[in-house]
Amino acid sequence: MKKLITLALVSLSTISLTACVIKPVSKNDSSSSEAKMEQTGYKNALEQAKYYLEIFPSSKEGLKKKLIESEEFSKDEVQAAIDEIADEVDWKANAVKKAETYLKTVHFSKYKLLSHLSGYEKFTQEEAAYAVEHVKADWNLQALEKARDFRKYGNRSPEEIKKRLVEFEYFTEQEANYAIEHLDQ
Repeated sequence: MKKLITLALVSLSTISLTACVIKPVSKNDSSSSEAKMEQTGYKNALEQAKYYLEIFPSSKEGLKKKLIESEEFSKDEVQAAIDEIADEVDWKANAVKKAETYLKTVHFSKYKLLSHLSGYEKFTQEEAAYAVEHVKADWNLQALEKARDFRKYGNRSPEEIKKRLVEFEYFTEQEANYAIEHLDQ
């Protein structure tokens, strides 16, 4: 019986000493740990933002959306990363690069390009307008390529194609006339 009491006392003493030695987690330690995790998330978001901008010319809002949707970053981490690089990025130049990319394959009128850059790509109206004015584009050729697309995928008459170019694609009358005149060349 003495052995059992001695063993119980030793066990209780060990537990008591262990409880005194183990440092309890305070709120400060918890928030410090959370801050480190947030800092890591922010740094990763910042690195990913810079990487995306090298590959994909994006608007500020487009970049933010891409980071939030395709990565595991919080909105706060993404916003902090965007704020960090915002002054370093030439968003107007990004709009011009994005416009050049589209014009190689989609064939927009000025109006449609402006609408697409500001609507879908989320560039500001100012950035999109800058891109439309500074992109190297031959709008007559854009109209011609769009007309060829209409002919290829819809066997339309020249009159129907011209109507679509002006009324739905917002090419000027002059650009549409150029397209129709050169459609069979």
